[in-house]
Amino acid sequence: MISTLIASAVLAQADPVELYRSFEKGKTYSYAVRTHMQTENREQGLTTFIPSDVDINYDFNYKVLDVKNSGIARVHYKRPTMTQIDGETADRGPVSTKIPVNYNLEMDVSPVNAITGLKDLSPSATAQGIRPFRKLNLMSPMARQDIISELGGELQRLALFVGSFDSSLDFAPKLPLSEVEVGETWRQTMSYQPMELKGSGGKFEMQRLDMDLKFNGLVDRGGKKVYNIIGTLKLDSDAAIYINQAMRMSANESGLAKLPLKLDTTVDFEIDPKTKATLRATTRTKGGWSIFVTGLNTAVQEEKITGRGTLTLVSVK
Repeated sequence: MISTLIASAVLAQADPVELYRSFEKGKTYSYAVRTHMQTENREQGLTTFIPSDVDINYDFNYKVLDVKNSGIARVHYKRPTMTQIDGETADRGPVSTKIPVNYNLEMDVSPVNAITGLKDLSPSATAQGIRPFRKLNLMSPMARQDIISELGGELQRLALFVGSFDSSLDFAPKLPLSEVEVGETWRQTMSYQPMELKGSGGKFEMQRLDMDLKFNGLVDRGGKKVYNIIGTLKLDSDAAIYINQAMRMSANESGLAKLPLKLDTTVDFEIDPKTKATLRATTRTKGGWSIFVTGLNTAVQEEKITGRGTLTLVSVK
């Protein structure tokens, strides 16, 4: 009898599952996102790292305005503010700053959580893109700071999941287009990073940085059965090669010898078995970067990054 029950449970888990969102017109989904990151910085000549903490928190909601026959939902998304809490230092306590972002968007969201259309209902100034690399001698601290703000800053945004909708938790995870069985995997693009082009003989280009997603079937979380998806994202690249190639300079000419970028992230998603809405997501990230210039064996600047975060479905009304 027991063996029959075990066999039935295994078979039930092995059945293919269609992970398509089912939206209901008029429903409003309200979520809370809470993230924390600690960075530890060290410059040449220092023996210890200087820690710094920051929290980025926000609430958002979206109302389902309509659902097409294809299953694509037209939703009204709102995120009024984000709160940044800078951790205490030797000179002061924590500082909390409420940042008005005023996201007021109309979106088309597909059953696999892909945003297929977006209209800004309250247009604001266009965000600045990444500045092009300038042909500077990278022994200069100012030039190094430009690189840090571009590449290191993107690592921080990925650790906090507070970048674009592609890399945030708001409509994550992207779900598979076809049925999946327990153990199957698919990918979701999170960002673009300088990585070696396979088979190119050492040529670096900006390439997709993908999160691998694995379906683990039904699991018990707090007495409730939920579908579990685990996402993993790994980056281990040397951006110095890409930067020098982009500037058409050798390492001796630019002064930049190595710029290793590392990121190792795990995201645990809990999915409603009925609606396929994300109920909760928990993130853990470790990573960092360091800058090596020619003629020196030690890094002139380096940063360690540790991040964690949660997305929680607060209510559906």
